Amino acid sequence: MHRFAPSALVSLLAASVTAQSFVNYESPLVQPLRLSADGLRLYAAHTADNRLAVYSLANPNTPVLLDEIPVGLEPVSVNARTADEVWVVNHLSDSVSIVSIAQGRVVATLRVKDEPSDVVFAGGKAFVTAAASDNVQVFDAVTRTPLGTVAIFGKDQKLAFYNKAFVKLWDFPESLLEKHPSDGEILDRLRDARKLPEQRDYQAWKRSRQTLYADGHR
Repeated sequence: MHRFAPSALVSLLAASVTAQSFVNYESPLVQPLRLSADGLRLYAAHTADNRLAVYSLANPNTPVLLDEIPVGLEPVSVNARTADEVWVVNHLSDSVSIVSIAQGRVVATLRVKDEPSDVVFAGGKAFVTAAASDNVQVFDAVTRTPLGTVAIFGKDQKLAFYNKAFVKLWDFPESLLEKHPSDGEILDRLRDARKLPEQRDYQAWKRSRQTLYADGHR
C-alpha cells in the first residue's frame, strides 16, 4: 500500500480540482470547411490552433494534409475566392486573413468589426458579417478596398446600420434613419411612397417578413 505525505496529497487534490474546473472555450464555427471549386482540395479552419489546414482530395477516401498556414486568432469560416486565394475569418482577432495557397502564407489582413463570422463573394465584392454588432462590411474583392456597410436590422427589428447607397436608393431623410426606425416603419414608408410592389394583403405580407427575425433567418 502506497502512503503519501500530507503535502503531496494536498498537491494532488489541488491539481485534480484545477483540472476539473478548466473550461475550454472556443468561438462558434460558421463555415469551417470548404471545397475548392474543382473539388480537389479541402480547406479547414483549425480554430484552436489558429491555422488554415489544406488537404488534397486527389483520392477522396484518403485526404492528405498538404499545409497548415498560421492565420488570425480563432478562425471560424473560410471561403476560396480563386484557386489560390482563400479568405479566413478570425472571430477573436476581428480580422480576415487573405491566404495565398501557393505561397503558403497570409498575404493581406483586413481589420473588420467586432467578432466577424463569415464572408461571401458576389458581384466582385466581399461581404463580411460581424456577429457582435449586427453589421455587414463590404470590400472590393480584388483591391480589398473597404466600400462601407449596407443597411441591416438588429435583433429588435430596428435599423442598426445603413450607408449612403441605401439613402440614395430609397430617398430617405437621414434624420429619419438616425432614429433607427423599425423594419415595419421602413416598409410602411416605402408603401406610402409607392416604392413597393402591390400586395393583395399587405399586412399579412409584412407579418410574414417579420417572422423571419424570430426564425433567425435575417
